[in-house]
Amino acid sequence: MVGRLKDKVVVITGAAQGIGFATAKKCGQEGAKVVISDFNVEKLQEASRQLQLDGFDVHAVVCNITDEEHIAKLYEEAIKKYGYITTIVNNAGIFVNNTAETFDVITFEKIANINIKGVMLSTKHAIPYLKGQEGSSIINLASISGMIGTKNHNLYIMTKHAVVGITRSTAVELGQYGIRVNAVCPGLTDTNMAEQLIEGDGGGQSIRQAYENAYLLGRLGRPEEIANTISFLASNEASFITGALIPVDGGYTAT
Repeated sequence: MVGRLKDKVVVITGAAQGIGFATAKKCGQEGAKVVISDFNVEKLQEASRQLQLDGFDVHAVVCNITDEEHIAKLYEEAIKKYGYITTIVNNAGIFVNNTAETFDVITFEKIANINIKGVMLSTKHAIPYLKGQEGSSIINLASISGMIGTKNHNLYIMTKHAVVGITRSTAVELGQYGIRVNAVCPGLTDTNMAEQLIEGDGGGQSIRQAYENAYLLGRLGRPEEIANTISFLASNEASFITGALIPVDGGYTAT
């Protein structure tokens, strides 16, 4: 069976774990060649090893997405390895718990550098390679936090609203080149980041259960469920979708 991402070359940031790793696996299953990047060398190497054991064509590049030279090298390495790229998934990001009252500049700069600057740098350096490449697309990982507001997550929500803005404005800019730009907006997904959020809100099973109960389906999302949507947006089946924000949130934003 030929996968729907055959002949695609997908570059994924923050791919050593969580949604990024699940996306790399799904894209590999769908026939894509996959370039995975992450700042954590050991986790990246282990992710690459697992994907290769599964029989996928994968290339790992260590990358600090806040460093423009690193980002430029990431795409140079992808081109050197495969000759072209068709798709980038701007997945790398971090989470912090805070309120407007507890705002501090150091934390602001850290999360903005990764969650906003990293997306912009990755997009900037990918565009020249995506132009003229049939079926090319950019997929940003926003969040339902880019669509709504909640307490205790002030800075994270700010950055994800920024990713939504980047997605829409870049889609308008790049449509003339046939480059599609979309954002996937996950609800709370069962990853290390979710555990961090739950702990920041007090921790324990009761807090986790409260979050689960907030979703119409009564549970948190799974990384592979987010990866399924990313894979669809990367495929030619999504050829007339651009500038879209797609919630994958178990119905959270429907209420």
